[in-house]
Amino acid sequence: GLVLIDAKGGQRAGLVVLADGSTSLALYDGRVMRAFLGMAADGAPELELFDAKGETRALLKADGTSGLVLFDVKGTPRMSLGVLDDGTPGLGLLDAKGNVVRAIAP
Repeated sequence: GLVLIDAKGGQRAGLVVLADGSTSLALYDGRVMRAFLGMAADGAPELELFDAKGETRALLKADGTSGLVLFDVKGTPRMSLGVLDDGTPGLGLLDAKGNVVRAIAP
């Protein structure tokens, strides 16, 4: 792997290619990871964004089923938007425990 360090010694980026062919690029603010871009060995991409505390705030995947999940400040999923591999769209609103409370789908 490759790690990029800033002038103050803080990690700013990391690039890794694993034996199975999966790859990842992580971006840091000098302390915590703030963004992650990865691709699984089968080619499925993923983008994850984190807040200043390192909690996941947004996740985007496109692996046959495309989806976006938005998280609250505690890291709990609160909204999901997706399109299934057959083209069916859907939207889900989730409560503070991550349970679906409203769903919109055709």
